Amino acid sequence: MKLISRCIRSSVIVLVLILSAYDYVEASPASGMVEATMNFKVSYVLEGYGTKEKPFSVVKPIPNARLIVINSNGDIVANGITDNKGEWNVNISPPIDPRFPSKKMGVVTVITVADGFNEFIKFVVPVNEHGDGVGAA
Repeated sequence: MKLISRCIRSSVIVLVLILSAYDYVEASPASGMVEATMNFKVSYVLEGYGTKEKPFSVVKPIPNARLIVINSNGDIVANGITDNKGEWNVNISPPIDPRFPSKKMGVVTVITVADGFNEFIKFVVPVNEHGDGVGAA
């Protein structure tokens, strides 16, 4: 039984790698996974409150911030560090969220930590929300 399980997992991984090599995005109902490129931007605000009266006016990137991406099964699916612009991109394949079967989208949780800043956790980050194979947080 373990051998069959390993073979199935291996075939899913090979399928995902082949599809990502061509920037082809599709949610496969058979596998129950959705593939997308996640784009992260980590920054902090120096001025403003995000209101009409006082919008964010000075936003600075946070380089070298660690991001940890966790799928809905509780598995760490990716982790990485932001570049000098506070950005990090990664391809992930989370399970399709059963709450959105017609959209073929998944959700992840993202934990961000950086020296000199409080940690930040964002729950229910959409993956492939618009069917374009992209997610952002």
